[in-house]
Formats: sequence, structure tokens, C-alpha cells
Amino acid sequence: MIEAHSITLNLVCCRTDTASNIRSQPASQLQGASNMPIDPEFMKLPVVQDHIGHEVRGTIQPPRKLGIHGKTVAVDFDVCIADGICISVCPVNVFEWFETPDCETPNASGQAILAAKKADPARENDCIFCRACEIQCPVTAIKITEP
Repeated sequence: MIEAHSITLNLVCCRTDTASNIRSQPASQLQGASNMPIDPEFMKLPVVQDHIGHEVRGTIQPPRKLGIHGKTVAVDFDVCIADGICISVCPVNVFEWFETPDCETPNASGQAILAAKKADPARENDCIFCRACEIQCPVTAIKITEP
């Protein structure tokens, strides 16, 4: 039992280290992403539109500025690199892919398109506030705010 607990801690530490390493990379290596995490004061930004039942805040100037989608589960589309980890770890399926075809930016290898889609908090009302998505996001594009 103690050994299993140690292994779990080591795995979590490794994942955290990996995420930290990704966060510390220059924005040029994370194509399509801003070099800043989601603004912790995003709720002070004006609501500029409604998107599939959730608020969008901030500046919208496609294809460069896509705003922050959601309120309790907020995703900064300008920071998101569309790696899909939030979709993978969410136990209640809050996110779905949202196509942003005019925003296509190849990643550093030039082979994958990272910004052609974003993880949209389409079912943010289903969130159970486990924060798995927020913790795992390598670029800190997600902010969970409990009501």
C-alpha cells in the first residue's frame, strides 16, 4: 500500500515537471498560443458575445483574438494550444472541440495544426470542479471558478 502511494506521487511529480517545462518554453515553440496564462481577472472583462450557451469575454478580432470562453469553466482561446488534455481528463465531458479554421497555425514542426480547433467549455454547467483540466493544461489556458 505504501509503495503504491509512492509510485502515484512520483507520477504526479513527473507530470507536474513536464507541465512546468512546457510552460517555460518560449511562445514561439507553442505556436498559436499567447505567452501568458489566462488573465486571473478575466471576469472584469466585458461580455462581448454568447457562444453556444456560454459567455465570451475580452477582445474578439478573428483570427488573432478569440477571447475567453466560459465563466465557471473559462478557456482563453488565445492561450489554448489545442493539445486536448482537458478533454481527455474531464470526468464529466465539459469540453468539445470547436473548429476555428481561419486561425490555423502550424506547430513548431510545421506538421500539425494546433489552432484550427479549441477546447470549448460547451457544457460548463456540468462541471464538478475537480480542476483536472486546470491542473493539466500545459499553458494555463483554463480557469475554474466555483459559483
